[in-house]
Amino acid sequence: MQHALAAGHEVTALARDPGKMGAAPECLRVLRGAADDVDAIKDRLRNADVVVSAMGSGNSALTTFGENAISAMRRAHLAHR
Repeated sequence: MQHALAAGHEVTALARDPGKMGAAPECLRVLRGAADDVDAIKDRLRNADVVVSAMGSGNSALTTFGENAISAMRRAHLAHR
């Protein structure tokens, strides 16, 4: 995320607790959301060009998010480019 922000990209972050993200630069939008809410993920992915997961490894939430993000991207008609 830091590299994308430093390069001037607009970034949207999905966080269970946006307050933990701290002060956000102008080009960072932090939205509340959970890894297991596919409808919220789909809504947050609308108009996204790229999806990057920065979740830690070794937990079921990562698998859940991955499955839901792929499902949401398909529903939003986001495809490999």
